[in-house]
Amino acid sequence: MKVRDVRNVKTETYGILVIGHGSSMQYNQEFIEKMGNMLSESMPGAIVKVGFMCKNSPTVDEALDSFSCSGVDGIVVLPMFLEKGVHVMEDIPGILGLKDGRKYGMYKGMKVIYADPLGADELLVRLACKRISQACVPYGLTMGTN
Repeated sequence: MKVRDVRNVKTETYGILVIGHGSSMQYNQEFIEKMGNMLSESMPGAIVKVGFMCKNSPTVDEALDSFSCSGVDGIVVLPMFLEKGVHVMEDIPGILGLKDGRKYGMYKGMKVIYADPLGADELLVRLACKRISQACVPYGLTMGTN
């Protein structure tokens, strides 16, 4: 992903790290990997990697370190969590070396931008409506949506 800094008229290349919780259930790892692949397709040119807080690999540290030889100037870190919790508010910022709610910093010489989790968003509401409607179809029910 190319980011143009209009202040210095400079283009930098950023990687994207998608962070998942991790689970002993294989499909959870596959979900995060699929989301990473989908982001990569949606953001051509971006180097997208995934990392996990626990139980799966690569770990967040391993995934961050893997960017060091990729030629990126920095990394945008996306916690693939619905909302803020301990991992999003404490654990991940701790790994990134971000303190006091900061969203920008340095990790082993690379710039890091920390994105918010998915959060309450109209896109998620539309997806929830879709899933509710899909659940009702086998029972001959229809749910009205706006």
